[in-house]
Amino acid sequence: MATEISQLTALIPPPTFVRRQDWHAAEKTLHTTLPDDYKTLVDTYGEGLFFDTVRLWAPGEGEHSITTAGPAEVDGFLTMIREDLADDPEPDLARLPDGQLHTVDLGGPNAAPPYLSWGIGSDGDVGFWHRTGDDPNRWPILYGQVQAWDYHPDGLLPYLIGILAGSINSNCFTGAQAHTFTAVEY
Repeated sequence: MATEISQLTALIPPPTFVRRQDWHAAEKTLHTTLPDDYKTLVDTYGEGLFFDTVRLWAPGEGEHSITTAGPAEVDGFLTMIREDLADDPEPDLARLPDGQLHTVDLGGPNAAPPYLSWGIGSDGDVGFWHRTGDDPNRWPILYGQVQAWDYHPDGLLPYLIGILAGSINSNCFTGAQAHTFTAVEY
């Protein structure tokens, strides 16, 4: 992971000031351990917008905090998708980095959602971890919206690097992305 964060900071310099996080409190609030690459991203960049599009949430009290917005975003988004699927039973498909398509498992209407949101896009996209097991460092990420998803099995940091480098196939991004990060004012 040290190599990956070095790759990202070489492409996008981090801000000079980043608020320290209380990861123990955040994980207690969310009732789960968060992936190490996410914690490294937030510790390096803080909360903000990557390439003018992807807003990375951080723990906190604000409406765009992973500890407040993350769970609510999942509930609202899954409800919307399930309603959409009731009208159109075709499964949502996500694009893997190699271009293959993968069916998105949304769980049943009474099942605990296997997702936790880590951020949003300026164009309505939502970023989730697909909680596929007990080890958060093995959770794939989903990014997109109804019927236009990216699915990256290696996590958030490799996904962002792949988008910037143009090395992954994406349903959500075309062409070169701006190498920028805009910190959110606290």
